[in-house]
Amino acid sequence: MGAFETRKNKWMFLADLVYLDMDDSSKSSVPLPGGGALATKGKLDLTGTKLGLYGGYNFYQTDKSSVDFIAGL
Repeated sequence: MGAFETRKNKWMFLADLVYLDMDDSSKSSVPLPGGGALATKGKLDLTGTKLGLYGGYNFYQTDKSSVDFIAGL
């Protein structure tokens, strides 16, 4: 995960990048009423990348607060 922000006067540009790579597998058994068991097996494989780009404008700023409008995709 990473993020970037730059500002010039009242304008700003922001970007963030998220990369995800997860995998796991498991085996277990579930006991059945009356004896015996049911074997189970599961596998998870999840991979993804997300890039967000945003632009913004500072409408109001004081020493203690600011109001920004930010839009992006």
